[in-house]
Amino acid sequence: MSFESASPVRRIPVNGRWDVSVEYATAQTDTELQAAPGAGLSLYLVDIYLVAKGAVDITLEQAGNSLKFKYYANAVGDGVKAGFVEPVKLEENTALTLTTSAAIPVTAVIVGFIGPA
Repeated sequence: MSFESASPVRRIPVNGRWDVSVEYATAQTDTELQAAPGAGLSLYLVDIYLVAKGAVDITLEQAGNSLKFKYYANAVGDGVKAGFVEPVKLEENTALTLTTSAAIPVTAVIVGFIGPA
């Protein structure tokens, strides 16, 4: 008897794994969440969790203002959890930043890894 998985299994390298958990009560503009990894390397996003205490746009970008993920929270407690089967790759040697559209409390939890560019 054989069993097939209902969904693909994600493999996250142990070496180079990173995560960040932050909470901001003021508006943020290009706030660095994870530093650029260095020449020949890229950040990969695996899981994103965002929640807000009011109406606000939350944008994750790679340094240089290239959009990677955007969420609009409509009310208190709105949030999103995104787990990517195929990790989202940032450009070589660029940082991950966060921007919010207003001074609304926001929590962000991001999990990723550093890999070849």
